[in-house]
Amino acid sequence: MAETTSNFADLQKYEPGYYFEYVRDSGLKEFMSASPMSIINVKTQTQSGGKLINIPLISASNRRQTGTRDLVGREIEVRNQDVAAFPYYQREATVVDQLQQHLSYVDLYKAQKDVLKYSDIDQMRGNFIHALGAIANDQTVLDYEDAHSQQVSLFEPTDTANLLTTARQNAWAAANEYRILAGGAESNYSATYSTLIGNVDAAAEAMSRDFVKVAKVMAKRRLRTGFGDSVDIPSIRPIRVTGGQEFFVMFHDQLSFKALKDDLETTNLDGRARDHRSNPVFQDGELIYDGVAHIEIPEIPAISSTVGTSFLCGAQAMAYARGSNQRFTQRDETDYGFKKGIGTQSHYSIEKMKYAPRGTTAPMDHGVLTCFTYTG
Repeated sequence: MAETTSNFADLQKYEPGYYFEYVRDSGLKEFMSASPMSIINVKTQTQSGGKLINIPLISASNRRQTGTRDLVGREIEVRNQDVAAFPYYQREATVVDQLQQHLSYVDLYKAQKDVLKYSDIDQMRGNFIHALGAIANDQTVLDYEDAHSQQVSLFEPTDTANLLTTARQNAWAAANEYRILAGGAESNYSATYSTLIGNVDAAAEAMSRDFVKVAKVMAKRRLRTGFGDSVDIPSIRPIRVTGGQEFFVMFHDQLSFKALKDDLETTNLDGRARDHRSNPVFQDGELIYDGVAHIEIPEIPAISSTVGTSFLCGAQAMAYARGSNQRFTQRDETDYGFKKGIGTQSHYSIEKMKYAPRGTTAPMDHGVLTCFTYTG
């Protein structure tokens, strides 16, 4: 067992506000709230017990409103479903004995807290990326011992890669024709996942402003094949901010973001002041163009050596199901007071919101459009 060193102080002085601190530093805080208009819809259940947290999923209404006609008999249906999310415990700890504490000449207590904090930050970011790539909900893969959510992802860790089967990939592709854009052309779609990825094979299919325009058209489209119980697929709702402005947010892997940044360089030079503090040409990590905020997440893995991924997100794209408060823990067994241990304990899950459109049974991504681009 690996043992590190620390000079422990009173945990109670550090614990308050810890959750908000590491969520903020993860970069996800601005996308999280209890509002159904946020990208990551937060649902907290800290008082009562239970295995799952039900999150209400509200779909957009795109129907034309009535004028002077009677409203009786013309009421709209507010489409809604419960999405079940399953929080699981995620824990980390360090331990030190008195000798190492005595020999230390640096503030190891602060170092240990920082190590645990950044471990939690990395874990939360990793959970978010895993959820972005989620292709299936399957409670049989929910692993409480090894901290794995109910969702199977395109970005499965090496030790769970066996979950990413061809059958699951094809089922996701078949159910998400209107939530997948490959290579910037809707004609590249295939219900067979390997064929879909194989269609992204040319430099012209890299991430670009034109690609984003096509993605927005798809996100805003509402597909309706009839009335009553026929298929009804709502659009992805943009986020509405102060002043009534509507935005989508697009998360990119490193190479896809670089391609977009290169494509927008002239636009930003011509359309913005040369001020290095405000012009994206001189900044890194975030771009805004045509009502879409573009965020680089370098940790998003590539799909293959030539294909990268980006995710156009709107309201209720993700669920953050928080089962109990994050807290610090202390080791019970101390070897007669010679060893001291400190740990963190979180109880939550970040999951992609999925639902079955009216007239279908296959689960479809609710607020995420998955984009595959050429990164050659």
